[in-house]
Amino acid sequence: MAIATMDVRETGFCDGAVAIPARLHLPPDFDPDRGWPAIVLSAPGSSARDPVAAIYARKLAGRGFVAITFDPSHRVAGGLTARGLSDAATRVEDLHRAVDHLETLPFVDAARIAVLGVCAGGGHAVDAALTEHRFKAVVTVAGTDAGQTNARDRALAQPLMVIVGSRRGSTGQYETGRALYGLARGPDRALVVIPDAGHHDLRHHDACIDRAIERLASFLHFHLEP
Repeated sequence: MAIATMDVRETGFCDGAVAIPARLHLPPDFDPDRGWPAIVLSAPGSSARDPVAAIYARKLAGRGFVAITFDPSHRVAGGLTARGLSDAATRVEDLHRAVDHLETLPFVDAARIAVLGVCAGGGHAVDAALTEHRFKAVVTVAGTDAGQTNARDRALAQPLMVIVGSRRGSTGQYETGRALYGLARGPDRALVVIPDAGHHDLRHHDACIDRAIERLASFLHFHLEP
């Protein structure tokens, strides 16, 4: 799938006393006077320049979304900060602060924000969405720990799409994805199995990622309609 040239802008926000570098991926026809739907990327890696986050954000921008990627607050300029090693609570708090930042941007429609979690970011996305009702939809791709995370006597209230690869492996993305789908109680839920794809494919193989984007972009546009 060909993607037109996108505008990527450096930005940032704070989580407590920690400044978090971030990047905004803007659609090729970006107009700052419009109110755009926005997607927060809950990435598997450790920075806004993580290749998986960048790939998904770029493809989402090509489908008409403003997408934000950011450095987790436990890392600054590639090093560990005083907040220590990454933990789920810190990653979830970062997602809340990313929504706060999007709400300050005049070209983002604050009523049309969703979260996409890839790999380990899927579990963090689900955890955040349990209390972050500004997320109007939730999508996980090859999410790990997502089903176990949501098993804590609460269920997602938002529309949910779970995308998994058909090939099972040691990450448990297929099993946890199906578990999350079974626990969801929102107004709409969808389970998408990408044929002949595994965990690695949904992170690094363009053809498999495009198949995931095709499904999740339609889902997000439907649920983020103005």
